[in-house]
Amino acid sequence: MTGNAPERLVSGSDDFTMFLWEPAVSKHPKTRMTGHQQVGAMDVRRVRAYSTTTRMVVLGRILLLNISELTLKTLRSFLVNHVYFSPNGQWVASASFDKSVKLWNGITGKFVAAFRGHVGPVYQISWSADSRLLLSSSKDSTLKVWDIRTQKLKQDLPGHADEVFAVDWSPDGEKVASGGRDTVLKLWMG
Repeated sequence: MTGNAPERLVSGSDDFTMFLWEPAVSKHPKTRMTGHQQVGAMDVRRVRAYSTTTRMVVLGRILLLNISELTLKTLRSFLVNHVYFSPNGQWVASASFDKSVKLWNGITGKFVAAFRGHVGPVYQISWSADSRLLLSSSKDSTLKVWDIRTQKLKQDLPGHADEVFAVDWSPDGEKVASGGRDTVLKLWMG
């Protein structure tokens, strides 16, 4: 972040919530952000949070418990998979097992919009360098490009044969890379 604004951090959790923090200002969250819906158990994914200045990663806890066998065997899933500040700090996006991507005001934490179109849990999101586009990847084997200005789907990118776990933009914003369970790395040209 540039200017005099305090550093902000957003964290996501398995209780469907996120918190917006300003660690230099207070030890307490600035606001609680809710809106993702509870769904059944899914594959385990790590909850990640990114600082706007240091890109610090925060991992959530994993509950390991199988009551029927009294062993640490069954993994309980996280429901908010990924939260990510836009490069300009104006927005926070979140991806969830509820098959949605949500957009939040990065300053106030207020909900702005829900992007729906995936038919499976959304695993990861990535911002374009200019903060105008948001990319999402899903268990449904697709990537989707969302236009932040119109708050609509800009492009659907099918092509993987299985779940897509990782996505990112090239620094120039002209290409997108994706990888998933099908063991294929795809490069998409703008």
